[in-house]
Amino acid sequence: MARAKYKRIAKENTFLSDYMEYNNETETPYDYDFWTGLWLLSSVLGRHLFVDRPMAPVRLNMYLILVAESGITRKSTSVRKAVKFVRPYCPNELIESSITPEKLEAQLAMQTAEKESDGKEPSSTAIIAIDELVKFLGKEQYTRAMPSLLTDLYDSPDARSGGGTMARGVTNIRNVFVSFLSASTPSWLLRTVNPDVIQGGFTSRVMFVVSERPKKSVPWPEKPNEELFNRISSTLERIKRQADSMSCITISKAARSRFSTWYKRRELRRDTFRSSWQSREDGHVLKVAALLCINEEAWIIQDHHIRNAIKLVDQTKEWGASIFEGTGSSTKEVIGIDKLRDKLIALGHNGATQTVLNRVTTRYFNAEFLGTVLEVMHELDMVQKFEGVKLNKGKGRPTTIWRATKTLVGATALDDIIGHVTPD
Repeated sequence: MARAKYKRIAKENTFLSDYMEYNNETETPYDYDFWTGLWLLSSVLGRHLFVDRPMAPVRLNMYLILVAESGITRKSTSVRKAVKFVRPYCPNELIESSITPEKLEAQLAMQTAEKESDGKEPSSTAIIAIDELVKFLGKEQYTRAMPSLLTDLYDSPDARSGGGTMARGVTNIRNVFVSFLSASTPSWLLRTVNPDVIQGGFTSRVMFVVSERPKKSVPWPEKPNEELFNRISSTLERIKRQADSMSCITISKAARSRFSTWYKRRELRRDTFRSSWQSREDGHVLKVAALLCINEEAWIIQDHHIRNAIKLVDQTKEWGASIFEGTGSSTKEVIGIDKLRDKLIALGHNGATQTVLNRVTTRYFNAEFLGTVLEVMHELDMVQKFEGVKLNKGKGRPTTIWRATKTLVGATALDDIIGHVTPD
């Protein structure tokens, strides 16, 4: 989305407009600046405030993942800038490194127990901000349960019992609030977030923000504007104080009418990602609308908040679909390269001819592109190339055999291939 549209949504002299201005002299895309600003605001507000929808209240926590190929859009910079502002509000609840699902549950349970023992209302908070998703949801055995746990905690349950270990017993967690911010490459998401994770509901709770280029080229970044930093911090503090004195966010009659009309008329899609994501779409719209009204320090959702939230949420839906449903220009190529890599690794020392490999990738790209990918792999020392090989006991025409090396098995191999095949 263009900067002008974000400026219309984030009105002047508000937290969001100042936060985007603070990031203006960096390479981070406007999409990242706006959405990390929303995440920051939601994390500072915490569990106390919610949208007062009968039978289905909406808490304001957000799960946000910034997506782009490595080294292009300064994803990690966006995460670190948001964390810089949120840290003073939750120094003990902030998680910035890898953690097992069991330890996360244990930390939340410990918070609950400590507050109960102090005579306070029991609650448990985790503000998770990891600059690279692979550090948090890697392929290690102990992290495979993390998407399931985050899915369970997303709705901020009043109480949750279960899990735990034989040593610690069952964990008891009360009044949960979990906020999540991270960044990833689309290729890593494609090969890690499998259909079970999508159908299990994790991706339907995540706002995927995809941006393919930085807002500008900044060869010599200036020091941050400390005056603007202090103003943003002061605004956050004021909003936090106001929020603590309120119990909920209400909605105007006009805004409710617009929301109801949209909900009844929206087109429901059947593809795997969108059909799962749309089950949560109404909650996302109300959540974003509430954050937009809080940004203006209005505290009542108005018609224009709903209107803007619908547009913003629809954009994130399409961004997510571009990753998982092959609607993006490069998605099929990424999947095809991953299939090719898996096939070569599975064949081991036997290798394969280009004809055999073409059968694996023909759904994703043509033979000419396959040749380009194989040559890139060869240049990166990920495959060996044996020319003039005669098969069938020396009969027939000589051919070329491609065989995987240990480099092809590396954790960053797929990203390296994609970066060289499509450097732009």
